[in-house]
Amino acid sequence: SVMYGFIDDFDAAKTSSKTDGSTRSLIEQRFAAYSDKMKLFYISTPRLKNASNIEPVYLLGDQRRYFVPCPCCGEMITLEWEVEIEGTDGKEKAGINYKLDERGKLIYDSVGYVCQKCSQFFDDSGKYEMNLAGQWQPTAEPFEEGYYSYHLSSLYAPPGMFDWKRYVSQYLQA
Repeated sequence: SVMYGFIDDFDAAKTSSKTDGSTRSLIEQRFAAYSDKMKLFYISTPRLKNASNIEPVYLLGDQRRYFVPCPCCGEMITLEWEVEIEGTDGKEKAGINYKLDERGKLIYDSVGYVCQKCSQFFDDSGKYEMNLAGQWQPTAEPFEEGYYSYHLSSLYAPPGMFDWKRYVSQYLQA
């Protein structure tokens, strides 16, 4: 038995097997001797929704998201690839925004974010300051007391890592 566990790339693991049962149950049984003080971290990038190991684990917790201040209006927002603009009944979209030229090539200077609160556009040049001013906030009641879960998009990646232009390029290539 162990007290601490880091289960990396959990979505890549088999969900279960016919002989052993649930992979998650097998992992958690390894912590039985420390049930009152164990710390278990499931870490993964979600893959396919219907076959995900990590999403059900996330949904059991308090579903914390990282909120940052919009540089235009100051409201606390989560960075999303696509989200509806509040108050538009889903008719207008916010999130990552970009333009293509007449040949279908990405116009790099057009890449940015449209705020879901104020509908204003900003680029990721101020992301470092936004991240520093951010805070984790629970968005749901956990199914078990003391069960915390976190979601963080790569859109928050700090300076020195890939920027929004890179993610849009990857999206267009896919």
